[in-house]
Amino acid sequence: MRKPAKNRLALLPLLFLIVVGPVAANGVPRDLPYPVTTPDADEIARQVYFVNHFYPFAAFSLEQHPRGMAVIVNKDPKGSFNTLVVERHINNSYDDGVVKSKELAIFREGKLKATGMLIIDYEDDTRSHDHFVWLPELRKVRRFAQPAYRDAWGGTVFTYGDLTLRKPSHETHELLGTETFGRCLEALTVPQEAIS
Repeated sequence: MRKPAKNRLALLPLLFLIVVGPVAANGVPRDLPYPVTTPDADEIARQVYFVNHFYPFAAFSLEQHPRGMAVIVNKDPKGSFNTLVVERHINNSYDDGVVKSKELAIFREGKLKATGMLIIDYEDDTRSHDHFVWLPELRKVRRFAQPAYRDAWGGTVFTYGDLTLRKPSHETHELLGTETFGRCLEALTVPQEAIS
């Protein structure tokens, strides 16, 4: 017998941060150019934000790859762990001047299995995001409001503002120094036979 749908609703705060992290805060244009001069601290923050939110891509999917899907591990106050396996699809290719990006997350394993979430991020920085959750046991989509910055996230000491909703303009950035990185970064190499 399946668990009641209300158990899934109780997990919405955790679900929100897991999915919304890359989408929730905008404030950086999708076409942010790479700096041609030495960037200052604010420019570095904008560039990091741009890359972390997948804005360089028109569409991006985080799904099955050679080492498995994304697994999120959360530790509850009692010390036990729960895991969620999530597949994410991000679409940044909207030219209507209204929608900036949409992200769909589908949970494949764990307590939220088959639950889906759609987050719509708007070009207008003052507009709240729309959040829709597909609850398979109810066979319905439910909309919920964007949480406040100070609300605790998933039973942790962090707030939504700490983790997801803060924009680069909400903080003061300071460049503490520069250092030359003398090595090449290693990249994941996937054998051709694993791709096809």
